[in-house]
Amino acid sequence: MNLTQPSQRLQRQEHVFVIFALMLYSRALLSVFFPSPTPGEAVAASDTPIKLSIFLVIYAVTGIALLSQWRAAINLALQEKCLTLLLLLAVLSPLWSVDPAESIEKMVGICACTGFGLYLVLRFSIDDVLVLLAIAFGLVCTASFIAAVFIPSIGVMHGVHEGLWSGVFSHKNYLATMSSVGGSLFFSLGLDKSPHRWGYIVFFSLCMILVVMAGSKSAYISWSVVFVCLSVFLFMNKRVRPAIVASLAAVAMLGCLSLQMQYKIMPSLLVSETVKCVPKKLSNPMQSCNIVKNAQAIAPIGAHLDTGSGRLRLWGHVWEQYKQHPTFGYGVGGFWLGKKGPSSYVWEREPWHPPHAHNGFIDLALSVGAVGFLLLIIRLVIAIYRVLTAAWQRRLTTPAVALAAMLATVLLRNLGESVLLRPNSLVWIVLIICLLLLERIASSETKYGMHKPS
Repeated sequence: MNLTQPSQRLQRQEHVFVIFALMLYSRALLSVFFPSPTPGEAVAASDTPIKLSIFLVIYAVTGIALLSQWRAAINLALQEKCLTLLLLLAVLSPLWSVDPAESIEKMVGICACTGFGLYLVLRFSIDDVLVLLAIAFGLVCTASFIAAVFIPSIGVMHGVHEGLWSGVFSHKNYLATMSSVGGSLFFSLGLDKSPHRWGYIVFFSLCMILVVMAGSKSAYISWSVVFVCLSVFLFMNKRVRPAIVASLAAVAMLGCLSLQMQYKIMPSLLVSETVKCVPKKLSNPMQSCNIVKNAQAIAPIGAHLDTGSGRLRLWGHVWEQYKQHPTFGYGVGGFWLGKKGPSSYVWEREPWHPPHAHNGFIDLALSVGAVGFLLLIIRLVIAIYRVLTAAWQRRLTTPAVALAAMLATVLLRNLGESVLLRPNSLVWIVLIICLLLLERIASSETKYGMHKPS
């Protein structure tokens, strides 16, 4: 008994470390304790001595953990040729970067969080990884809800996006991204009749509320696509009830998108006006209270911005610059340098001074060129083909569904936001985890046949 207690204590400490690191990489803790003056910028580890110290501890523990399993790490790196070559390009990119120092800092952050994803895959089982991710997302989403409801000075945006929820993040789009990925995870884990099923359902509902209140149109679209796919998969497998829930979740997001696009009504403001109106009606039924008109009247500037055409115009300017370094790009962190770098061309034509391309695939090409872009696309095509084949043959397990749903969410979010190959990024870690664990599942099926051995 005395021999097992230290082992269990160390295991709990390791779980706490992993959850803390995941929350740190999500930017939730950073946004609260180390707010960035420029929302949308990649998180730098060296902004303050305290932040640098925290990141160095995370890096060191991750490095030690990987060294203890160096043979398995090397074997996995050799198997994942596309990802390894992509990471090698990122490591070498300071050699051709306009700002080598900036590229080195970004490269270290990318390698560190990639290594953290590798550590999770090597150290834990698939089920354990999903549970640890679920705990981290659950804590982040709960904290975001509390901040938005009880501390609006922190959890609600001001200015262009007035009234939209940002939770414990610096921008509404980060909240929408984390809630979207978390929602996919919780919904998938809730498909099994486990002891924690109702907890997963509650957190799925919370994630859905956060996505709605964040008011990100690209998040509405990505959520709808993912849950339409999930509903089709579930109907194919005769899981009618969860399929209906997935369909309703998709329809709800499409409704929110329609409200914003067609009527310029932000769902968060519609909710707040409803909360204000109900007490008035209860105290005086004859009192006039037009919720819809009030919500339209207080809509922020962001509700009237044509973000679709703005992104297309932005991508056109970025394309002109990309053509100057198409093969290997500008190096990680070598393009978006404000007025002092290649991004000055874009800033001169876009007065809102975008910090990134609002498209992860475009920013990936800017960082590591067509070579890096094709390496990632090839790896993604392989993973998607295997998932679709397994889904068609009706042999996707719940963990595989969760991984596939998160992977799809991450990829779709990158069509409107830029969260690929980012330093110190939980989204990049999730992408790495999904690709590696889906490959493990596929390899296990190849080894043992259609089903795992009993």
